[in-house]
Amino acid sequence: GAGQPDYMVIGDTLDRIRDEMNDKFVSLAENMEQQLVDLRQQLEAEKKVTADLRRQLKNSQEQCEEFKQECSEKSHDLNQINDFYQSNADASAFQKLCADVVERHQALAEQLQNIEYGGDVGPMNKAWQDEIYKIVQHIQGSANASEQAAIVDELKNRTRELENIQKVMNGEQPASVLEDLADQCEERHAAQQGDPMSTYQAPGKIEDANALQDNKDWEALLREFVASPPKGGDDGMQQRNELYLQELGDRIGDLQQVKDILDRKKDENVAQEDVQEQARNLLLAVQQRHTDTESRVQDTVNNNNNDDVQRLNALRDNDTNWRRELGGMVSQVVEHEEEPEEQWWLDKDDKRRKAYDAILTEQHEQDTLMKDAVYLNRELRDEIQEEKTPYTPLYIPIEPINKHRVLGTLYDAGEVCDFLAV
Repeated sequence: GAGQPDYMVIGDTLDRIRDEMNDKFVSLAENMEQQLVDLRQQLEAEKKVTADLRRQLKNSQEQCEEFKQECSEKSHDLNQINDFYQSNADASAFQKLCADVVERHQALAEQLQNIEYGGDVGPMNKAWQDEIYKIVQHIQGSANASEQAAIVDELKNRTRELENIQKVMNGEQPASVLEDLADQCEERHAAQQGDPMSTYQAPGKIEDANALQDNKDWEALLREFVASPPKGGDDGMQQRNELYLQELGDRIGDLQQVKDILDRKKDENVAQEDVQEQARNLLLAVQQRHTDTESRVQDTVNNNNNDDVQRLNALRDNDTNWRRELGGMVSQVVEHEEEPEEQWWLDKDDKRRKAYDAILTEQHEQDTLMKDAVYLNRELRDEIQEEKTPYTPLYIPIEPINKHRVLGTLYDAGEVCDFLAV
């Protein structure tokens, strides 16, 4: 009735809840079972991939070992070729080597195929076989090891001979050593051709026609050096010393001529024009003598020897200084005049006068100065007449035109230019 509890309703609800929970557990179990199946399949796939990777890695390692072995075999091929060459082995040894290489390459290709190598080693193997064949053919057609050793020995001796020639050119050895070199070369070449009388111990006999002709040409070249030795040896030094001594003697003669010019300058019976001409001829003669001497010294100098070149340059500098000193003495003798009653204004400064009187010039330099003075007197004459500037008459005209006045004028002009440039 209405007053009793609703027990049946609660029981139905519990049954319904239980059924729903049961359905969910069943669904969950089925889902987990499906996931487990998927995981098992994935695991099997991973195992298969891992097995493939291990197999590929194993094959790669084996392939690497095969190629390493082939590299080692190739080195062994070359060593065998060298041994055959040194021992003068017959053709059968080379033929067997070529056959062994072909057989080895066939085995290599099969083994690489078994371990699943994807590349084609055929072209590589063929290239090595061709190279071996070419080397063998070249060796069989070239000189034997004994002849090759003799040729190498010849090259070493030529290097030594060139070093000695260089020492001769540098002045480190006398030219006489060249004849010894040529004689030793002749003896060596005789031994290389099998002459039993030769004192040289050649490591082999040379039979190649081109090599024998080359030996003849080399020996002929050494004989040419003997006939015309390069500059720089004892002979060149002796010639230079003789030229230096001759120059010293000629300089004594220069001073004697200066004294003669001074004596004639004082002689009232000698025209001053004659004295000036004698002085000019002296300086020109010295210039020509120095040119000739320096040219002859140049012929004895080895341009590859820095000491020789420096000595030649020192000689030229010394000759130039001598000509300037000599020209200064001659100018003082020839151009000496009595001091005028009124001193030239540029000579009033003793320090300045000593400075430009100490300037030394050669004859051709002095001739140029005299011409410059004539040019300045002519070109600046109009400015003096028109009185455009008060300074020009202080310097122009240069009278008398001589070394003292010209150098004094130009020296002062140079100082003025330096002052204005500051």
